[in-house]
Amino acid sequence: MEIGPQIVDHAAQFILSAAKESKPLVPASKTKRRMLKERERKCFVAKVKLALIAKLEAKPGKETEVENFLKGALPLVQEEPGTIAWFAIRLGNSSFGIFDVFNEEAGRQAHLNGKVAAALMAKAAELFAKPPEIQKWDVIESKL
Repeated sequence: MEIGPQIVDHAAQFILSAAKESKPLVPASKTKRRMLKERERKCFVAKVKLALIAKLEAKPGKETEVENFLKGALPLVQEEPGTIAWFAIRLGNSSFGIFDVFNEEAGRQAHLNGKVAAALMAKAAELFAKPPEIQKWDVIESKL
């Protein structure tokens, strides 16, 4: 028996909307689904103008600790209203990075002066083969 693409799409949307709300899988009314789509659209229309990239090189044997450090930074970044998007990335076996975007310079500066940056610099000598390389970028265009 073949399942039609509309049914699969509907099921996927249903599961995603339930996961986002952390509620049991109960069908939402059309009005509620429409409100959720509007809210999602509004959340991702932020026009980002500025970015930061931090390049990090782990000391030999410290790769797992660096990865765990970056994973642990997420809750701190979530407290920063000026940080629109934040990504901790692995570039290679011992190479890592942080990429984040902002709407305005005040948000970028708040991030640079925030808890993640302070923790990063406090752990730098222990975890990294060389000091983190942090660059400021301008964003020409984006899609979030």
